[in-house]
Amino acid sequence: MISLLSTLMRIKKEGTSVADYLNKMKSTVDDLALIGNPLSDAEITAHTLNGLADEFKELIVAILVCDSPITFEDLYDKLLDEELTQKRGETKDDDTQIIAQFTQKRNNYKGKGGKGNRGGSNPSHTLDQGFTQVSHLGSVS
Repeated sequence: MISLLSTLMRIKKEGTSVADYLNKMKSTVDDLALIGNPLSDAEITAHTLNGLADEFKELIVAILVCDSPITFEDLYDKLLDEELTQKRGETKDDDTQIIAQFTQKRNNYKGKGGKGNRGGSNPSHTLDQGFTQVSHLGSVS
């Protein structure tokens, strides 16, 4: 039993996916239950949160302030969602660049007397507005 508890305390997410990390946690928790030492939801949550890195700190805080303990299944879902959100954030820079290029081309068209050119607006002013909009989009989480 001590060996399994020690293993549980040493499991870290470092360098693995959330699914792999949680499967290791679940396997060790199940082994403890098999030998007659089941853990409560609160204990499982505490051990699981302790093995997470700083990239999950906002979620950790949100879970810690809850009045009722979260089940392992709910924790699993929340951690997978957070991992997906973080992966989307990594590609956000690429998306912003694509939007910026599109906005620049669209505004260049407007500045050359295209359909969107109302009253001969200054093309560089229109271009600046487009990039302001893009930088605003890029900062949205």
